[in-house]
Amino acid sequence: ALEKALKALEAKKQDNNGNNNNNGTNENNNSQTPAIGSVIADATGVFTYKVTGADTVEVTGITEKGKKKAAVKISSTMKGNGKTYKITSVAANALKGNKKMTSLTIGNNVVTIGKNAFANCTKLKKVTVNGNKLKTIGKNAFSGDKKLKTINMKKVKSLKTVGKSAFKGISKKVTVKVPGAKKAAYKRLFKKGGIAANRIK
Repeated sequence: ALEKALKALEAKKQDNNGNNNNNGTNENNNSQTPAIGSVIADATGVFTYKVTGADTVEVTGITEKGKKKAAVKISSTMKGNGKTYKITSVAANALKGNKKMTSLTIGNNVVTIGKNAFANCTKLKKVTVNGNKLKTIGKNAFSGDKKLKTINMKKVKSLKTVGKSAFKGISKKVTVKVPGAKKAAYKRLFKKGGIAANRIK
């Protein structure tokens, strides 16, 4: 009887250890929140992300699968580790040098586009920003995108900063669509980025 009791106790200990330590971690992996700074992927397998807050991530790069896409879309949210995160930024150099992308759509939670994020994407022709939260476009963010002719920022009402040379070397025939009430202010901002005032519509 004593032997039986000891065995039961040992089994119980293992159960507890399992729940609290390795086994539990593995089983609950999907519902645990990754630490800030962790790199995670989403189900579509197009981008890599870094966790930046309790429910926010930043796009850090594009996968080999993503590099084959001509139409690239950064959504407003992504699902990873069983949780939904808002995509609030695009990291510096995230999609730099992408040779396949011809159109880019940026989701409505993105606040910041980092420096060189989309630089030297030589086939990129059209960029659409879907929301009104974008505040910062970093230095050289779209520089060298020589075919870029259409930039739609009609919904962007909170843009505060366009970095130096953000649009250097894009098509001289570019049209930037902005909200009417922001046209004067945005002309000044985009001039710093390398776009002539008469291209802001």
